[in-house]
This record gives sequence, C-alpha cells and structure tokens, in this order.
Amino acid sequence: SDSDYTTLGNQVGYSNYRSTIQGAVDLTVDDRNDYVMVTPSSANAVYSLGTALDLNKDRVHLVGVGANRAKNSYSITLRGDYGTLPDTEVVAVQGDGVEVTGVRFLGTLGTNAGGTMTNGVAFISGHDFWARNVVFEDSTALWGTPPVVRGDGTGAHDARFDDCVFAISSAINVESAGNSALVHGGDGNKRWIFSDSVFKFGAGSVTETFFTPG
Repeated sequence: SDSDYTTLGNQVGYSNYRSTIQGAVDLTVDDRNDYVMVTPSSANAVYSLGTALDLNKDRVHLVGVGANRAKNSYSITLRGDYGTLPDTEVVAVQGDGVEVTGVRFLGTLGTNAGGTMTNGVAFISGHDFWARNVVFEDSTALWGTPPVVRGDGTGAHDARFDDCVFAISSAINVESAGNSALVHGGDGNKRWIFSDSVFKFGAGSVTETFFTPG
C-alpha cells in the first residue's frame, strides 16, 4: 500500500516483484541460489502473516534490506497475526541450504482460545540452515510449552546461527511455568553452531534451559 512501491515496481519490473513475502518466495526456483530481498514499508510497519511463511525450496536466501547489527534496529519484522487460531509456527524452513539475514520473526507461543503455536516461532526441518543477524522472539505474556526455535531432529543437521537473538520478551515471571528450552534441536539433531548470539528471558528455573540438544 506504500506509494513508493509503485515506483519500485516500475523500476524493477512487476514480474520480479510481489507485495507479500510468501508470494516472492513462491517465485524462486528450487536449488538455484535465488534471492528474495525484503524492503521495509515506508512506515517501518510489520509484515503481518495470516499463515506461516514457508521457505520450502533449497538454497533460497531471504534478505532483509537495510537491517544492521545495532540493538533494536531491525527493519523487517514478520509477525504471526493469526487471530483466534494460531498457525504452528511463524516461519517453517523446509528447504536445505536456506539462508535468512536481517529479519525479525515475532510470535506468540502461549496457549489461547484457538490453541498453541506448537512448533515455536521458527521450525527448522531442512539441513544446513544459516541465520545471520536474525531475531527469534516470543512476545506473549503467557509462555507456553513450545521452544522459540525447534529443530526437526535428524532432518535439520548443521544449522548455523550468527549474531542472532532468541528471546522471551514479555515482562512476566515464567519461573514456575515449567516451560521448554528457548532452542530445542530435536531427537537426533547434530552439529548446530551458535556464534555471537544472545539467549534471554526475564526469569527462569532448572526446567527452563536456553538450549536442549537432541
């Protein structure tokens, strides 16, 4: 709906341009190293997702344009706005060799009248996933049992996370809730690497760990 998008469409060609992220991902070709470049809106508003974003092709790169590493300076926020019934995740990475950089994924994991986001904010079910400067965040006031990031065990080896944030950002004390880890690799998961990343929640106990391997 931004007026700038008309200019952008005229410049790059409407055949290479979509107003939704999923629509742009659907244009990519499997295993061809295609790039999807996501621009912020003129009001820096979030991208509201009615269903989870599916990165279901191999070697697709999702790049948030204009993001940098300063605190809270992300330009591209993808938020799960599912209404009463939530989807199972905000982003599902099903392809192998997928890269995501400069994006913030924001969701609500807690149980509500419609159910629970069972797979977490991000569900990784492809090998060799690479996230750089990405925020995986749950902003709910009631943290449910899913982790923020869940791996598909033997279907998600060799993921790498550089300069990422895994967070429960609500102010509620979750200490006695008996919740799961921020990140859960899944049964049989191998070789996940975390470099210069941040794991945080407001309060916790021995039942709430930062990372649980397979």
